[in-house]
Amino acid sequence: SGDYTHHYSTVNSCDSLVTAHITINPSLIASVFVTTNDIDNTICVGQTIKFTANPTNGGTAPTYQWKINSVSITDSTNITFTPQGLIDGDVVTVEMTSNATPCLSGSPALSNEINITVNALPVVDAITGETTVCSTATNLVSNPDGGVWTSSNYNIAVVNNTGYGATVVNRIDSGAATITYTVTDNNGCVAMLVHW
Repeated sequence: SGDYTHHYSTVNSCDSLVTAHITINPSLIASVFVTTNDIDNTICVGQTIKFTANPTNGGTAPTYQWKINSVSITDSTNITFTPQGLIDGDVVTVEMTSNATPCLSGSPALSNEINITVNALPVVDAITGETTVCSTATNLVSNPDGGVWTSSNYNIAVVNNTGYGATVVNRIDSGAATITYTVTDNNGCVAMLVHW
């Protein structure tokens, strides 16, 4: 790109100098690349991923249309996109329309594809056991094994974490405490059950 001067002469040795300034602009090829805030684009049910459009030659005011499985998502036209309810196998892309000038090509531009993996939450059985404790202790049970039992108030009730699906709740004082059983699977997905 830049300004160029062109000289030429006429025939019969009668030279004359004519100068023409020509401005040659670079070709602007529009493109867009999507990145996310998740290193492997793998989440658990109920979690979200933030997608960001990174334009090249987008101009001063590029516009965006986010898509899931090639379907445009209503009201999803910002530079970032955080959809709810992604399911396993979804593919997210964005279409960017550039307003760059002059010599623009490739607009609208479609981004790279982001493939999403969504892992299910672990299945945890309902907690069984007494909800009112008059004696010093009671047993609570849930499945699978390997979860963590907690109490919302250790001044009222203390739980004994055995590493199995059963726990002993020891009464410390009168009052109310919430007992929770939390299971984390190999994918890092967490399920939590509450016993009042």
